[in-house]
Amino acid sequence: MLIIIISLSLISASDDLIASIDKPKMILNKNIIQGEVLEFEESVIVNNNNDFPVEVILSSSGDWEDRIKLEKENLELEAREREEVFYTVNIEKQGDYFGDILVTFKDPKGSNELSLTQRLIVYVKEVEKESNSTMLIGGIVVLAILFLVVAKKIRWKK
Repeated sequence: MLIIIISLSLISASDDLIASIDKPKMILNKNIIQGEVLEFEESVIVNNNNDFPVEVILSSSGDWEDRIKLEKENLELEAREREEVFYTVNIEKQGDYFGDILVTFKDPKGSNELSLTQRLIVYVKEVEKESNSTMLIGGIVVLAILFLVVAKKIRWKK
């Protein structure tokens, strides 16, 4: 009887899902220009650590529900395969944003599930847009310095 119980526990343990994600928590500081949309790309790496394929389902929650566009929402990973899944974040105004990228791994039989989250926190600060005149003045200053350097070299040669 004891041998049968040990055998059954070994069989059920082999059906357990083993998976991981890289970058489980990210805290970002970003700048936004008033009236513009801040758009940037991030990713989560999903790892199938099993000897069988798994289905992976991704979704966003919290402040990210309407602000993130996932490159892929469903994918299948072969045994021991990993994949980087990219997503685009869109933010319209200054503020603090919190939420998760939920990654659910399912075995092919559909009997086991494992969910992991990537916590994404973004602090967005509003900054002023650089005016064209600021860039023009900077360019003129650089040209003036170059002119002075060239003029001194010409004088040294005489």
